Amino acid sequence: DGDMPITTRDRDSIYHGLQMQLVSRWGAGSVVSLAYTLSKSTANTGLGNADGPGISQRNAYTDSTNPELDRARSAVDRRHVFAGSLLYALPQLEDKGAGTRAILGGWQFSTIVQASSGYPYTIFLGAVPGLSGNGNLAGTGYEGNQRPDRVASEPCHVSGGSPTQWFNPGAWTINGHQIGTNGNAKRHDCDGPGFFRVDMGLFKTFKLGKRMQLHFRAEVFNVFNRTNFLSDDGNVQTTWTPQNVVFGTPSGSTATRVISATPA
Repeated sequence: DGDMPITTRDRDSIYHGLQMQLVSRWGAGSVVSLAYTLSKSTANTGLGNADGPGISQRNAYTDSTNPELDRARSAVDRRHVFAGSLLYALPQLEDKGAGTRAILGGWQFSTIVQASSGYPYTIFLGAVPGLSGNGNLAGTGYEGNQRPDRVASEPCHVSGGSPTQWFNPGAWTINGHQIGTNGNAKRHDCDGPGFFRVDMGLFKTFKLGKRMQLHFRAEVFNVFNRTNFLSDDGNVQTTWTPQNVVFGTPSGSTATRVISATPA
């Protein structure tokens, strides 16, 4: 037996954005350009990748009887995006001697700064030991795109922690979860790592006679040597997988619940 995908045309998305730009020029060729975008992309599907044939876990409904359960930030949502560039023309030193003017005058300095918040991630629920088939914990028929419950008091990632351990396992749980119900963790409710990079360059054109020039250029990329980790929910799966799962039926209830579980 296997899942049977059914394609429908009932998804929708909306984008709101505020874009600002400042460009200023002065002196003998100096220019600064600053651009900032504040935006939000909302959808009831992933938007991170195009499916076909079949439907990926990022675009399939979590529960086909409750489509609005998936309405949230889309996979392409980045709240803040900034880009800035500067080209600064240093003095020509025309009041200096020919040698000084030729060697020290007319240099140009450039820099490019890029920064953005991270793409949002969906935390999927891994297979629950002791359950199998029919959507596992939720019983909706598709096991691949179920989500655990969100622990509101815990942040998605711990400030100051290791950058290679971005997500905080304690931010999700299935403790107390009733078998046959959907987890309350939202689609794309946690930001992945942000992006920051600074590049710089220094260059000058030396005249070597009337018909020949020598162009000198020195460039440094990622000046601060910052590691920018991959942040792309469209192609990366993040799964919270439980272990040591204990089931039980609380007193006064007829529904089986997860008494306790720990993340793998």
